[in-house]
Amino acid sequence: MNKKICIVGTGGFAKEILWLIDDIGRFAEVECFMEPDHEWSERTIMDKPVRPQSEFDPGVHTAVIGIGHPQLREKVVHQLPAGTTFETLVHPNSYVTRWSTLGEGCVVCAGSVVSVHAVLGKHVQVNCYSTIGHDCQIGDYNTTTAAVSISGDCIVGKHVYWGNGSTIRQGLTVCDEVMIGMGAVVSKNITESGVYVGIPAQKMGK
Repeated sequence: MNKKICIVGTGGFAKEILWLIDDIGRFAEVECFMEPDHEWSERTIMDKPVRPQSEFDPGVHTAVIGIGHPQLREKVVHQLPAGTTFETLVHPNSYVTRWSTLGEGCVVCAGSVVSVHAVLGKHVQVNCYSTIGHDCQIGDYNTTTAAVSISGDCIVGKHVYWGNGSTIRQGLTVCDEVMIGMGAVVSKNITESGVYVGIPAQKMGK
């Protein structure tokens, strides 16, 4: 039996995932959007019903997490039942080399590039027109928003959120639990968690 896809989340990125799935040609495979039971209200989004998350059944459903916030995305992954299968989705107008590695639950949106020997962890979101350079190692639950450029040979930790148009110089390292502000330029290693903004990127509050 072919399982039906449930998009977990009802916000903007969840809707963009349905667009991606439609462009792949799998719109009919999507059963519904899902949201937490205490937030649920009966309605439709883009011709698909919204259902409470408690109705997810790993025996008949696969999941894709349509939530941009890295920590919340991981929380939702762990809320789903044991045995859940997560979709890995790549837009047909993106460029992912056959020498790249994508972890379970990754989403690569239209116009993005994942270059040779780049390794993406679990549930990484590469939003429209972003670039992951050669030989990068991208940790679990990273989010790149639109037009982010991660240069080659970078090592990025877990739960890193990249604001629109942010960039990082080749060969640098970013630790876990970091937010890079919109348009920021990372020109040296980031070794402390926090929010970094500006050109060059500096930690807020220092």
